[in-house]
Amino acid sequence: MILKTGADILLVADEIDPEFTTLMAEGRSHHQRVLSAKVLADAAFAMIATGYPGFDTAVHGFAKAMRCPVNVAETVRIFAM
Repeated sequence: MILKTGADILLVADEIDPEFTTLMAEGRSHHQRVLSAKVLADAAFAMIATGYPGFDTAVHGFAKAMRCPVNVAETVRIFAM
């Protein structure tokens, strides 16, 4: 969904998914490794999808404190029987 927008996208991650390399080459996305209060304060929207529920919850609280609209992707847990 993000890839279909015309938005300028800032990715905060250690590693970048190959889907985003095209956006970076086009200048539509940027990458940094550290999340800061300024990033969230300047953002129109944040989407959190680390896959680590506890970390996602903490970043969600951080985004809300910065008054940044935020969505957290659901994590599906599969348990072996």
